[in-house]
Amino acid sequence: MPANATFLAAAAGGLSALLAIAPVWAGVIGMVLSLFAHAPLFAVGLGKGPTALLAAGIAGAAVSGLIAGFNPGGALFYAAAYAAPVGLIVLVAFRHRGEAAAIVAAGLVAVAALSMGFALFLWYSFGGAINPNAVIAMLRAALQMTGQAAPDEAQMRLLARVIALMLPGGWGSIHLTMLLIGFTVGQAVVTRSGNAASPTPRMSDVVLPTWAPALLALGLLGVAGDHLSAALGLSAPELAPVVGVALLLVTMTAAMFAGMAIVHAWAEGIGAGRALLVAAYFGVFGVGLFFLAGLPLLAAAGLGFLEPWLGLRHKLRGPGRT
Repeated sequence: MPANATFLAAAAGGLSALLAIAPVWAGVIGMVLSLFAHAPLFAVGLGKGPTALLAAGIAGAAVSGLIAGFNPGGALFYAAAYAAPVGLIVLVAFRHRGEAAAIVAAGLVAVAALSMGFALFLWYSFGGAINPNAVIAMLRAALQMTGQAAPDEAQMRLLARVIALMLPGGWGSIHLTMLLIGFTVGQAVVTRSGNAASPTPRMSDVVLPTWAPALLALGLLGVAGDHLSAALGLSAPELAPVVGVALLLVTMTAAMFAGMAIVHAWAEGIGAGRALLVAAYFGVFGVGLFFLAGLPLLAAAGLGFLEPWLGLRHKLRGPGRT
């Protein structure tokens, strides 16, 4: 690989690492910036190929380790949470010539594995249980920083339990969304610059793999593990519901975007502009989440699960559109 290409790849990796920790140095704005942490890696991988992406990933891991105070844990976290998923998706994109279904499957596998790994890490870090006292301590610190009064002990313990259950899955859902944003931005950059090495998939091509419902069923089984064991008089590890919730949240997030792909196909079919898509996303994720108890999100996820058998995207695009 030429020296200038190596330098650009390393610079992209460094930028990705800085964006990944943006909430630390830029507060609320940094939280928004961190959503684009995968984009530089995708731009390098989709434009220059896997070798350049490897150089970017190594550079990003090195920068993360330096920022963490020469701690190899920072480098390992970046490599596992950022470089590895992007690497898998880029390899799949090249192998399957930009086929959206294969790319979605790769992203879902990567994030599901990361979420379960995160759950296992928390489990073993706290000695076989996600200790609510540690979560309560973090909650109290966060409330003090924002100047808010802490609720009573019973409410704190309930809140800590909910957070402990949802932390790996919530992180996984956010990470899956970040991967989608990063892929979209990275592909747009290389396409506009004329450097795209693989075909550009459309959002309306997004579809869940047919095995996604099985992943959902595993999540439900994990969530029900504690209750079933209690009913049978058996003991079950608290890890089961944490992993179950993680699989549920990650799979449901992927299904929601697959459901929104149907809206994209409909917009293509009627020749609508971006205004319709903006209104649809605002209605589902904005109004639906805050005013309709998330029912539109559940409806979108349901359509996403059923789409491989319904084929609504092809019907809504109309004749002559693929």
